Amino acid sequence: MNEHDLQTIMDEIKSVELRLGSQLETTAQTTVKSLLSLEERGTDPKDQKVIDLESRLGDSEKQTADLVEKIRLLEATPLNERTNKASEVDWNGTFIPKKLKDNYAQTRTLDTALLASGGQLPDDAASAFINSVADQQVLIRQVSRRVMRDTPTHIDELVTTPRSIIEATESTAPAVADSITTARRTLNSKEIILAEDISLDFLEQNIMLAGGEQAIMEIVTRQFANDIADLGINGRDATVHAFTGIIDGWIVQADGDGNVIDVDLSAIAAPTDPVKTLKAVLKAMPSGLKTLPGQTFVVNTNHAIEYADAVASRETTLGDTTLVNGLPALRYFGFPLIAEGYMSDTTASVLSDRQVILTPISNIVFGMARAVTVESQWNQRKRVMEYTLTAKVAYQHAMGRQYVKGHTLDAALRGA
Repeated sequence: MNEHDLQTIMDEIKSVELRLGSQLETTAQTTVKSLLSLEERGTDPKDQKVIDLESRLGDSEKQTADLVEKIRLLEATPLNERTNKASEVDWNGTFIPKKLKDNYAQTRTLDTALLASGGQLPDDAASAFINSVADQQVLIRQVSRRVMRDTPTHIDELVTTPRSIIEATESTAPAVADSITTARRTLNSKEIILAEDISLDFLEQNIMLAGGEQAIMEIVTRQFANDIADLGINGRDATVHAFTGIIDGWIVQADGDGNVIDVDLSAIAAPTDPVKTLKAVLKAMPSGLKTLPGQTFVVNTNHAIEYADAVASRETTLGDTTLVNGLPALRYFGFPLIAEGYMSDTTASVLSDRQVILTPISNIVFGMARAVTVESQWNQRKRVMEYTLTAKVAYQHAMGRQYVKGHTLDAALRGA
């Protein structure tokens, strides 16, 4: 079979998968509408109809996600490599200089004069680093990620005015509707820095091991991921705190957007009820936007625990599902809940512990510049290798009209 025949077969497979994906998406949308109809009629989340529909929705979403991943791999993998395993990024030399390894292999002594190294990571290594960071955190993994080459980076939204059409009149030119405008949001990045020390003993034990640099990479990406998620939730540039004052996170960005829909959760009829708070936030989302793909709640962990307890009798749905941040994969009438552990800041200017977010998860944007640098030097007195890693990050949302923010959540749901 020649390359042309193989490409033709791959194109046909992709076409079939796209059609199947469209059918699955239609099924999912129909299920979401059925769930919304039950929610609007005041159906209990523990009702068997809700459980069955959510189970069907979960299966449909999983099949769609699997198809999307298969198509992505077909498009991304070179034709002659589609039957081979994708090559992994080689971190060799990133944290332990190659010249140091070569010298050690010959002399079996660690020449500290060769420890200094550094510079910008190659594009493939930088992309792998960004993906590794994202994979460490549930929220960062699911939001839209923008790899920025230039900063600031703009997110443009076309906005239309409703009821702009008019009746046509013969022989009369209509007035220009001027119903389409452009709303621009900006990803303004800030440079962040992480300084870590690695002991001489670790280097001596791992310098020639294949997993030595991978172990360092795992430590660095885990710390980066935790801090980036924390900063995305609690960051507020106006604070004087050394950490949260680095950059405005998603919550503060939403506070400054007049198009974001605010819901005062202290004013609802049952502010301590975890189900009623979710209901109030969902009701605030415009009807035409409720069925948008990916609509997701982001709540603090205590709120998620209370909701899980409220629907604990739904054993068939919650009992055997995969744990997410230590909790079952929760849903409210089909909409997933992400339990975000960093929604716990009680600082007056942030108050992330009092927030409930509902938006298509792709509407939340995390930006990271491709220019990631790793520098190292030997500290003789401390007997450690000093690593300094720098990157640029940014937080934003794309469309305020698709973003509902519940605020002033009752203390009973904050664990206060």
